[in-house]
Amino acid sequence: MKITELTNVLKSGEIRINKSIGTLAIKMSTGVSELLNEKITIYIERANGNNVYMQNKTLLKDYIYSSTYGGSSIQSDVNSNFISMCELSLQGSIFLDDKETLIIELDGLRANIKYELFGLEEPEQTNLLYFTETKTLASDDVNKRFAVSEFDMMVLSLDASVSDVSLTYPNGQVIKYLPEELRFMQRDIDNISAILEDGTVVQNEESKVVLPLVGIQFIEINKSQGSVINMTLRTLKSI
Repeated sequence: MKITELTNVLKSGEIRINKSIGTLAIKMSTGVSELLNEKITIYIERANGNNVYMQNKTLLKDYIYSSTYGGSSIQSDVNSNFISMCELSLQGSIFLDDKETLIIELDGLRANIKYELFGLEEPEQTNLLYFTETKTLASDDVNKRFAVSEFDMMVLSLDASVSDVSLTYPNGQVIKYLPEELRFMQRDIDNISAILEDGTVVQNEESKVVLPLVGIQFIEINKSQGSVINMTLRTLKSI
């Protein structure tokens, strides 16, 4: 079902969905690599006020990359620069109890871009949902270590300030990787990120590295001062 179509607005306001859906299809008139500060919030509104936030002002670009990596490629057609299929839950639509509503909010939008959202229903329902968290290295930070054992995917921003990234494996081994090596690993696991309307294949975006985290215990990032580096981490939880 088509949920909404937005243009000439900077934010969506609350988009309320009362049907149970399992996949959010995002269709836009710009390429995913051209997304800037667009953010997405997705949560289940409960009657008792204990709302469940799956995405809380997550960068839309990171959300799309974390949802499509290793699975479906970003699509395109003659009317859209990209179409992404973002799973909200694992193998089924989100189970919504009586008086529960799924709410989506978009902000940081640009007036000259058309944003369309579709909700795909599934034959089964589930309580296994995908959540993300955002971790940040501030401009003054030069080193930070993050525990990531509960997450299965990361989308890491990269620029010239990042010198290396160390991953700690279950056996305690710590391996340091250069940003370019991380890109090698990303393309080796998922060698098609997007297919453009003219047939061009995009392998990855230079400003982002997307990698699975299964079995990784810690990530340590070393960088110089002057840049803010964000990392979006995805996990699967039962609610």
